[in-house]
Amino acid sequence: MRSFLSAVNIELPLRISFSSWDETTLVISGESWSFSTQSVWRIFDGKGIFLGCLDDQSLGVSSILNGSTVVGVDFQSPDRPIDLVFRLEGGKDLEIFSTDLDEPWVLTLPQFGVFVGTGERIL
Repeated sequence: MRSFLSAVNIELPLRISFSSWDETTLVISGESWSFSTQSVWRIFDGKGIFLGCLDDQSLGVSSILNGSTVVGVDFQSPDRPIDLVFRLEGGKDLEIFSTDLDEPWVLTLPQFGVFVGTGERIL
């Protein structure tokens, strides 16, 4: 999985120009990159949960993400290299908790193509 993280981190920083949450799918994207998931997510601000996908205010996540910059991407645990954390400039983390066996998330990067769930590259 190190190669996946290395590939992603070469692309950094990634500016978020669009994001949406329709209570089913979270989409974030910028110029020539995108990420989508139907898994649960939360934004952690270093002190605790700032916003979660089940919160009443979750539909307003775009006001938090749009204009932000992804400065790091990691796995939440090295023992489970599937749950991503997007480290945002300013100290917030967008954490993804994979809940779908087939396609928990999809990340498209300009230099490396499409990665699905396990971090395997799809040609």
